[in-house]
This record gives sequence, structure tokens and C-alpha cells, in this order.
Amino acid sequence: MVVAVRGDFYGPCAAHRELAEAVSRANLLVRPMSGDELRVVVTGPATAAGVNVETALTARIVDEDSDQPGAPPTLLHALLET
Repeated sequence: MVVAVRGDFYGPCAAHRELAEAVSRANLLVRPMSGDELRVVVTGPATAAGVNVETALTARIVDEDSDQPGAPPTLLHALLET
């Protein structure tokens, strides 16, 4: 099983002993994504689903979120809502 926890949620995880121990044993720091990586993350799943993402939207996402720490989870939420 894989569980993803954003850094700002580590505090609440610490309130649960077994969860805190699991989180402390298995950490993977996700680095900021490059513009090319973001473009693939945005357009790849859409293409697989037979949906096109507007070029202007992709360009704006890449422009605003490239090399920004914490962007992937925020971007995922925004795209799901969109």
C-alpha cells in the first residue's frame, strides 16, 4: 500500500503512534517538477482519457507551477475540480 501525505499534514499524523512510526520509516521527498514534467502530468492522463487540455491552460499551469515546491498535490486538486 502507498499512502501520500503532504508535509503540512505530518503534525496530525504524529498524533497516531503507529501512523507516525510508519511515516518516519518510509519517507520520499517529491521534488518540484520541471515544465516538461508538468506538461506530461497534465496532458498525459487527459490524452489517455480521450480529452484535450486547452493549450492556454497547459501553458499557464507550466508557467505558474514549474519548479515550485508543493505544486503537484495542489495541481492535482485543481485539475480534479476543473
